[in-house]
Amino acid sequence: VNTVPLAKNVAIVHENPNVNSTLEIKYELDDTDIANQASGQRDQTEIRWFISNNGIDFSQNTDLNDDKLVPPFRLTVGQLWYCEITPFDGLDSGPVVRSQTVRISAV
Repeated sequence: VNTVPLAKNVAIVHENPNVNSTLEIKYELDDTDIANQASGQRDQTEIRWFISNNGIDFSQNTDLNDDKLVPPFRLTVGQLWYCEITPFDGLDSGPVVRSQTVRISAV
């Protein structure tokens, strides 16, 4: 029986990022099967970044799918960003976990 993976402590590292920052998503994966190297399972977690330019409507930035980093050239003053993590071990997906939302400021 496969253990469903869980993502914990999901957070964007920079709490107060500016246009020169690199956003980084950090998370811990809780999966007994991966920890025990069962059936060759490995962390195949899906990472999805969402952006809002108006503070209301968010859209997925598909260019960044499965990237843990958002480079500074993608950031603009006033944008809001958050990330969703869907833990996946190659067999089962766990529940989606959303990070906090951060606002990009000037330098």
